[in-house]
Amino acid sequence: DAERRHPTTVDLMYGASQLMMQSIIANKLQQSQPDILIRPKVSKYRVLDFLKIEALMAETVEIKDELKRAVEKAAEAHGGRQGEEVN
Repeated sequence: DAERRHPTTVDLMYGASQLMMQSIIANKLQQSQPDILIRPKVSKYRVLDFLKIEALMAETVEIKDELKRAVEKAAEAHGGRQGEEVN
């Protein structure tokens, strides 16, 4: 396909670093599960898309409620109650 764009060297470097980070995270998750793990759907953004932060934040706003429930559940599991500081 003549119109198909080939990745640049920078694209390849970012891709390789993202694959490495994903592998590291997968390995760490096999070793130890965190109390809370939030994975927003941000795959269309690249590592250095700083100028797109407002769009990214707007697209992930619904995660706020998910995170709040997860924090409350984790706090309760560790003996804390809502409104109390958990050590």
